[in-house]
Amino acid sequence: MASDSPARRLKRRNAAVLVIGSLAWDPNPLRAEWRLTLDWEDAAAVRVPIRYARSSSTRGDTFTMTFSVGARGVALLVPLKLEIRTTEDLASATRALWRAESPTAVCGATCAPWGRTAVRFGRDAHRQRLAADWEANCLRQKCPTLDYVGQDGSLRLPMRSAKGILPAYDFILATPTLATHPDATVDQIADAWCDQDEGFEEYFLQNLAWGIQTLDDIDLLLRIAHRKPAWIESWPGLQQLLDNLPRTLTSNA
Repeated sequence: MASDSPARRLKRRNAAVLVIGSLAWDPNPLRAEWRLTLDWEDAAAVRVPIRYARSSSTRGDTFTMTFSVGARGVALLVPLKLEIRTTEDLASATRALWRAESPTAVCGATCAPWGRTAVRFGRDAHRQRLAADWEANCLRQKCPTLDYVGQDGSLRLPMRSAKGILPAYDFILATPTLATHPDATVDQIADAWCDQDEGFEEYFLQNLAWGIQTLDDIDLLLRIAHRKPAWIESWPGLQQLLDNLPRTLTSNA
């Protein structure tokens, strides 16, 4: 992650994606190709309300991240290499993001019953014209109502820098998903990973390795260490995570 000068951090930029979960690291070819459209050298850690609250059937009914009211965590805000200037630019960026989020999605889609692409817009007249076109797209596709997303498809997520000044962007894209288990406990979340042997614990441990965190992470790790699942031997760095995470979360989350 590149360190910017204060002057550079204050400069307004064009567009970025708020990255949580496997969008950052999953080797799926569609996701790997999409990640090439991002400028990872200028990624910034940002504080956002995320937690593990979605049971994923494609990951053995273990839990994945969602934006959730009252939660706390750290995500990555990563600039797009190409700028968004027109309605077609916005359509292309949101379609590509949703295809990365949902590799089996129909071509051209930006949402599904379980999730959607949302956009945080700047306030000048040009960007507002794009916002009106985006709202029409969301209505046409009948995108679902989710936490922190307006009916017009706007991203209304509280966000602040985990360190320094939050970069200013004209457009911020994200993929909120439906929380299937908004009240899941730490034990339920950790036990779902402990009780499987297909490698789905990777989701949690890779998120930690990438600095994508929730406020529950210390307790989740402690529960995993207590349960001692068979796969724990495959992650020799787990103890180091236990040693380092309290300090990391204290400073970031």
